[in-house]
Amino acid sequence: MRRYLHEILTLLGKDKTRVPGMLLLFLLVSMLDIAGIGLIGPYVTLVINPEIAKESVTGIGTWLQLPINHDDLLIYMSFFLLAVFLIKAVAAIWVNYKLR
Repeated sequence: MRRYLHEILTLLGKDKTRVPGMLLLFLLVSMLDIAGIGLIGPYVTLVINPEIAKESVTGIGTWLQLPINHDDLLIYMSFFLLAVFLIKAVAAIWVNYKLR
């Protein structure tokens, strides 16, 4: 393993200083991907069974001191989910650009 790592670093040459930054970028894009996938479940629950989501919405609305109904929450959640996937796509394109 150590020999393999040494060979990789030798092949990279002066670009080996970019490896930690690239790992950080890959980690951030992966976290955005996980966040987007994690939001799909609550979104589907909100669409399919609004009664279950109503309990959560009441708690969030009370905490934020905002009256939030089901339709507004569905719209907000749709835009938020779309924004997360859009940011993830732009970040993935940017990381691929930086690799070249």
